[in-house]
Amino acid sequence: MEVRSCPNMEAIVIDEDQDSNEEVVEFNQLRSLKLDGLPHLRSFRSKMKKAPPGIESRHKQILTADEPAFEEFLSEELSLFNRMVSFPNLEDLRLDSVTCEKIWHDQLSATYSNLKSLTVTSCDNLKDNTDEESIEEEDERVNKIIFPKLDVLGLWFLPNLIRFCSGYQIEFQSLRDLDILECGALMCLVPSVPHTDMMAKQVYTETNHNTEIQSLFNEMVAFSSLENLNLRQMNDMKSIWHSQFAADSFCKLKSLKISYCPKLMTVFPSNVLERFQRLEELNVRNCNSLQEIYQLEGSNVIEAFELRKSIQSLPSLKHVWRKDPQGVFTFQNLKSVEVSNCDVLKNLFPASIAESLLQLEKLTIIECGVEEIVAKPEDVEPAPYYCFKFPQLTSLELIELSELRSFYPGTHISEWQKLKSLNVRNCRKVMKFGWEEVHKQRQHNIPIQQPLLLLDKMSPNLEELTLEHKDLIAIQNGQFSFQHFSKLKVLTLSNLQNISQLFLIGFLKTVHYVKTIVVASSNLEESFSCEGFTLVRNLELFAVDNLKQIWDEDSRLKPVLQHLETLSVKCCNSLTNMVPLSSSF
Repeated sequence: MEVRSCPNMEAIVIDEDQDSNEEVVEFNQLRSLKLDGLPHLRSFRSKMKKAPPGIESRHKQILTADEPAFEEFLSEELSLFNRMVSFPNLEDLRLDSVTCEKIWHDQLSATYSNLKSLTVTSCDNLKDNTDEESIEEEDERVNKIIFPKLDVLGLWFLPNLIRFCSGYQIEFQSLRDLDILECGALMCLVPSVPHTDMMAKQVYTETNHNTEIQSLFNEMVAFSSLENLNLRQMNDMKSIWHSQFAADSFCKLKSLKISYCPKLMTVFPSNVLERFQRLEELNVRNCNSLQEIYQLEGSNVIEAFELRKSIQSLPSLKHVWRKDPQGVFTFQNLKSVEVSNCDVLKNLFPASIAESLLQLEKLTIIECGVEEIVAKPEDVEPAPYYCFKFPQLTSLELIELSELRSFYPGTHISEWQKLKSLNVRNCRKVMKFGWEEVHKQRQHNIPIQQPLLLLDKMSPNLEELTLEHKDLIAIQNGQFSFQHFSKLKVLTLSNLQNISQLFLIGFLKTVHYVKTIVVASSNLEESFSCEGFTLVRNLELFAVDNLKQIWDEDSRLKPVLQHLETLSVKCCNSLTNMVPLSSSF
């Protein structure tokens, strides 16, 4: 059943006979129910009757709340599903833009026992999903609500939702996907409110709210099968995990995404880390108050399972790991790390964790305040010498790191035996390349800046490389060479200047095996000479703002165009033409 865009509809089913008995109507065959765009829908089933004496309309209150007639009328009015309707075989329930403060009044078990998917979207007045008092009146022994088959739960754009339920344990036995998006008032999914009268509950809630930070998930809700959790724009959420969990909750979680949660300060407190050993993907972004990802306390050895980590736009982030765990906490199965726009982050890995990254395949750091990739231990005496090995790492990107000075501030060697893609640019304070033997000769026991990468510790199978103007000068001066990287396929030239042309031709001749050249973000005005480009198959120009024409007028283009297969030009604001009229492809 689907009912959509009926602005005046107040009920789906109407009892025309006011004197009919209140026998529950069962929709035994209904599997899917979608209600969308029904701003005046007050109840799924309602009787055609006037309000109790003294109430002229649904919106005008004359009776006081302590009168039984008013309480019964108001409770049913605020709940979408009441005691007169049941959906024993309902599997898919979707509510979008429906005006109700509660979804269920009573008969809850007759509605949700076979639910597989529940999505509630843009119900601005929704505050709670259940009428707790009605359940309590029906059976005082009820202390747990079980969703045995629910697989997907989505709570989206519910600005006034304050809880899913309160006072009762909720067990989601089969739930795999949970999305909570833009529920700004939600701080605790199921508050642990005692089963007492309303006045005592109110006092308890106010006291609890004022004395401790509420966590979104606590011991009142169980997720034994949850695999994917997405939290977005939770404006009042300060903590995700309570120190106490229901048994087996979150032990199967594989993907955690957190974004736009402005009051969140920590993702994983130390006392919950053991729960997340199966986590494969962590994506955290745009949480302005977040200061650390992991708190490291205690002594249990924990390993992440093939984790891929993405951290973006966290302006207050100071630590991914607050301190060096010294082997107590390891990440030897970490697969990928991407960090961007974290201005106050000074380093990424503690030394002991960096030593254990034997499965790391990709490392990307963009526009951060990072001064070194690996931090020197603070609480213990650092080792006199470190050897950081990354035997599986194939991609390294370090971009716009204006404060980066070194990989590690002490004596060390880093090895990159499978590196295939290297992109280091706009890192002005770091020495990029060097040779191990030359560096040892220069040291003479005097501390000097170590190069970021030792060429003899890099893979000879490098396929993609980014070089800048200063790198071309260093190559011209004989400081290092890339001739032994014979498998290089893509060469990106960034931040070139007009003077770079003096070194470019000679360098390109030494790497004649390169088939793709990208010239990007450069301040070039002079056109290219065809020398050095004769064997290039793919040429791409991106954001070369001052370049007016690609080739010199006197250049002999025929040898170049014979081999050129693709030519891509993007965002070159001063370029007036591509090739002379006499040219042919």
